[in-house]
Amino acid sequence: TASAVTCVRRTADAVVAGTQAGVVLLHRTAPALTLAPALTLSGHTARVNDLWADEDKVLSAGADNCTLVHSARNGEKLYAFLGGSLQVRASNPPHPQKPWCSAVVADPFQAVVTINSMVRVYRVNQSTPDKPQ
Repeated sequence: TASAVTCVRRTADAVVAGTQAGVVLLHRTAPALTLAPALTLSGHTARVNDLWADEDKVLSAGADNCTLVHSARNGEKLYAFLGGSLQVRASNPPHPQKPWCSAVVADPFQAVVTINSMVRVYRVNQSTPDKPQ
């Protein structure tokens, strides 16, 4: 069954959409946009709040408190960055927009993720995933 789209990003050769069901759909645009997704990326247990993508990687920030990194070429899950406990604590102020992992930006070497009231930086490369810095 179809799930509502929660976020969309465009790369040089693809359109990437996150869904309420926690699935990421990658549609190729070259040579022409396809209606059926070329890749279906799974792993989230809750909605996808934000995406970042380039020709090599798709990063998705989810309401399950995880940021997932998939290969944009074959869909393989490369990393899962855990944002911490889902337990609500009085010491954590509520996020002004969305709870849990709500935004992600990246470059070829690192990902910056907002998680509730925290910002975390992760190294992103193909050989050795690193712990949060």
